[in-house]
Amino acid sequence: MKYLGGLRGLGVTLGFGLVLLGGAKLNGIEATTAPLNALGVPPSLIPFIAWGEITIGLLLTQVRLHRLAGFALAGWMLAALGAHVLAGDWLGATLPLALLALGVVLSLRTPDVNWSRAWPAPLDPLPRDRRRQLFFVVRHVGVAFLFRWAVGGLLFWSALPLLALSHARRLSMASHRERLEHVVMYLLFYGYGVGGIWNFVGHFFMADFVAGSVGWTAGSPFQQELAFYALGTGVVALLTPWWKDRYWVAAAVAPSIFIYGAAFTHIEDYLVSGNVAPMNWSISAVGANLVIPTVVLGVTWAYARAGGFVTPREG
Repeated sequence: MKYLGGLRGLGVTLGFGLVLLGGAKLNGIEATTAPLNALGVPPSLIPFIAWGEITIGLLLTQVRLHRLAGFALAGWMLAALGAHVLAGDWLGATLPLALLALGVVLSLRTPDVNWSRAWPAPLDPLPRDRRRQLFFVVRHVGVAFLFRWAVGGLLFWSALPLLALSHARRLSMASHRERLEHVVMYLLFYGYGVGGIWNFVGHFFMADFVAGSVGWTAGSPFQQELAFYALGTGVVALLTPWWKDRYWVAAAVAPSIFIYGAAFTHIEDYLVSGNVAPMNWSISAVGANLVIPTVVLGVTWAYARAGGFVTPREG
């Protein structure tokens, strides 16, 4: 019974692992879909299985369900391990095996740790120490990267206002200004901050793949320049929980203008060249690039109108 509490650590670890596996299926990673194909699972059912994994993984990482998660997700990982082995996919079997082993090690080594901290706390309270701030940002960016990759950009952005309002409700914030402040902070930190790092990784480390998805010629050095611009605006947005007031205006306006410009470029490329590549002419490439900055600027303006920004002193 001594280590029963350690199943909390196992539950959280495997919960994130389940989100990872579901996201891999949605993104068509063959190592995670091949066992299902080999077992005769219809391809049309795979997205439903993937969303089931993501949903269960998220639910079972909640603090009141950690112990249940330890049992349920250990069984799930064993089943995934068996499916890979039966399909003869020994390489793919290493992922659920590694996640299972990691969870067991963490649960046995630290049975008394409150593993609710494995899930990044909301953007409050914020650490004051510089070193802790860096760790705080890295941890949040890492987990947000996982969910952004697993569920897609549109769903990720759509969830941010809901998460912000839920956080404000938990803190018993009743005023309109306080709720708006939380929405702006979540949109800037997670949307533009994590999104900027996301774009940097894509344009810098996967430049040819990104260029192909947009229908443009690979190998242009302009992609590296674009990557560093995204990195810069992303870092600026990641500082917004600590630097507020009119700093937020700059963090919101600069990337918004760029995203509007990107939408115009994609539309022009479609009209002039007929480019219908997925990342040039689609809802995510055009619609999102028009809606997202409009929402960010609109909420920022509403927050300013509600008295959210400090007026500079005169003289």
